[in-house]
Amino acid sequence: MRELYRYILVTLGGPLLVVAILNAALFGELWKLLRINVGSPPPVAEAQEIQDDRIVIPRLGVTAPVILSQHDPTAPWDDIRRDLENGVSLAPSLSRPGQEGTTWITGHSSDYAWRPGEYKTIFALLYLLKPGDEIIVDWEGKRYTYRVTGSQIVRPNEVQAFTHREGKTLTLMTCYPPLTTAKRWLVYAELAS
Repeated sequence: MRELYRYILVTLGGPLLVVAILNAALFGELWKLLRINVGSPPPVAEAQEIQDDRIVIPRLGVTAPVILSQHDPTAPWDDIRRDLENGVSLAPSLSRPGQEGTTWITGHSSDYAWRPGEYKTIFALLYLLKPGDEIIVDWEGKRYTYRVTGSQIVRPNEVQAFTHREGKTLTLMTCYPPLTTAKRWLVYAELAS
């Protein structure tokens, strides 16, 4: 019996320890993010001047560049991951900010510490958004303010969740729960101004 325990420890314990060590930096980053944002985080001061294409979520303290992707939200994850190294990804086949239809923006909730990019946890706290919260998108020299209307958790293969909605809407998407790619957290918002 002792040999069986030793075998299990060596075959499972070693790989689990390697994964834990490799992800230690990411766990630290997520912990820092969660510790800072417990409760109601202070709003981020909105920039008076529109600079570049970016998204600002005051409630979460999020500011990130918006990158026009070459891939739609149902593309293979490896293609989308490359887009997310420099910010959040705007789906090319759907509406642009301020237009009729659905603007779709994807961001990381977590990623491996050794992968490139500064935005690995940019959408980790999307689940804290509540109806009425503000999402600001600066796009091509104009500012669009959206108000959150709701959220939903879906499986990656639930393609009905990835369709256009009526009106001028915004959908934010990230993997959920953080540190997995099991499901997707979707936040829905409507254009306010």
